Amino acid sequence: MKFNILWLFLLFDFAMSYKTSYVVKTNFKSKDSVIDVLMSSKFYISYLNHVGAEKIVTKPNIRLTDYKVDFPQYISYKSRPNVRCYPRIFPKMNIQQDWNRIDDYFYGDIKTDYLDSKIILKPVMDEMENWGISVDGEIIKKKIIIIPNKAFDDILLDFCSIFKISTTH
Repeated sequence: MKFNILWLFLLFDFAMSYKTSYVVKTNFKSKDSVIDVLMSSKFYISYLNHVGAEKIVTKPNIRLTDYKVDFPQYISYKSRPNVRCYPRIFPKMNIQQDWNRIDDYFYGDIKTDYLDSKIILKPVMDEMENWGISVDGEIIKKKIIIIPNKAFDDILLDFCSIFKISTTH
């Protein structure tokens, strides 16, 4: 019986689809300020630097001299994911991100060597009338079944911290 319960736990954590959400609070007083960060070339360049991206390809090109990024946006690079539950266990991997903006929402399809996921970023207002973002993520497909859902949480939390840092500069 104990073995069956353990097996069910592992099945749900490793094999099943997984959804999660986070909210990043800021001191922004307008939704446009949040959107400006998500559209700024500085944010994407900062993100790529933070994750240690190599062999970067962006279409259309993202340059620091450009104020805003055009959508749809394709970003491809090699990087080692910042996964706290398994530090340094993952080798550098190929990561492809396809981003699109529809109204005030940003939709990301992310494909890596280990999993495919979808992310939706949307501006939200908190109870203090400050604007931030809601980050909704879903694992679509695990290419290696032993990847725990916690690894996806760590990746999204890393993104959230990069966004938070970008709002203070």
